[in-house]
Order: sequence, then C-alpha cells, then structure tokens
Amino acid sequence: MQSDALPIDRVLRPNAAQPGDASYHRVVVTGHYDPSHQAVIQFRSYSGDPGEYLMTPVITANGSVVLVNRGWIPLSNTPVSQARLLDPPRGDVQVTGILFPSEKGGPEPTDAGGGFIRAPRINLPKLAPRFTEHLYPAYVQLTAQEPHQVGDYPIVLPLPHLDDGPHLSYAIQWFCFTAIGLIGWPILLRRSVRERESEREREHEREREREGTLPGPPTSAAGPS
Repeated sequence: MQSDALPIDRVLRPNAAQPGDASYHRVVVTGHYDPSHQAVIQFRSYSGDPGEYLMTPVITANGSVVLVNRGWIPLSNTPVSQARLLDPPRGDVQVTGILFPSEKGGPEPTDAGGGFIRAPRINLPKLAPRFTEHLYPAYVQLTAQEPHQVGDYPIVLPLPHLDDGPHLSYAIQWFCFTAIGLIGWPILLRRSVRERESEREREHEREREREGTLPGPPTSAAGPS
C-alpha cells in the first residue's frame, strides 16, 4: 500500500470481471464527481462512534465510473441528501486512494431519496445497476484529493494497520492453544487408555473372585449297594 500511486487504468480496466491482483494498489483517479448518484453504506463506526460511509462515483475521461469511498459520516436525524457541506468538490478532481475488492452478501440497495441509495455492504455487483454498467470492479478508498473537501465530513478513513498490533498477541495465544492441544491431547489419550486397561483388569479380578466363591454343583452321596 506504500508504493507510488499509478493511474487506475494502468492497474485495472473497467470491463474486467474481477480486480485480481489490482486489489490494494495505490491509484490515482482523474475525472469529476457525480453527486446526483451516491451511496450510503450503513453500520460503519469510526473511533467507536456509529455512522455510515459516503460513496460517490467519479466519472473518468473515458466515461467509466469508479466508486470512491469518500469517508465516514456520523449518524444524523437530517437526511444525508439534505446535509450541508457533504457535497464533493465541483469540477475536475484528482483522487488518490487504495483499490479494494467488492464486499459480498447483503440485501439489495434501497432508495434513500435525493439520488442516494442505502446498503449495508459495498457489494459492487448490487450497487452497479444504480450507477452504470461501466463501473470498475473495485472501489477506491480515498486517502487524498485535489481540490480538498469543504467542511469536516466525510472523515477520510485511516488505512488498515500492517504492523503486529493485536494480531501478534492473537497469534501467540492461538499458538499456545495449539501447542497445548498437540502436547496435552496425546497425554490425556494415553492416560485414558491406561485407566480403561486398569478398569478392565479390576473387572476381570472381580469376575475371578465371584467365580471362586460360587458354590459348585451338588454331588450325590454313594450309598451301599
């Protein structure tokens, strides 16, 4: 993700079926935003606060459309179509960001009014009919743009951390659990086998004791002939 940003057409074609190796490349998209068609992605948090992602298409010079995740907006009682200062910059823009593959699942998008649709997942095949048939098969998570956004929202999302972070501790924990399983399971298995063998021996001993105490068949006394 730290490599130099390349024009999107050098990384991915709009008619590609899948993004393939283009995912997570840094790209530059040049064109203009289309604020008449936008998507709100539900159930997204930022610093623990509930909110949504605001996605706006950029129409490139060749007429293809790239969905851009412009960032996070907080939940509000005001419909997003009426919220002030959320509109993207007008005119030509240059968006720099990271290509992300489509998310999977989720229901069909619903109409949110004012040219907005609302969906819980960034499922591009389901979102595409609301925009254009020439939608790129990956979306761009914005990291910078020229000209800049006016206002405090949307908040540009931070990139995923690639350092050890909590994942290292999770890996250590799972390694310990695995080691305990690999070492402890054979020990428990052998102990269980020994206990079953001891129990069988005790059962055989009890059987022999019972057989030794049972009375034998009666014998008839021989009388004088």
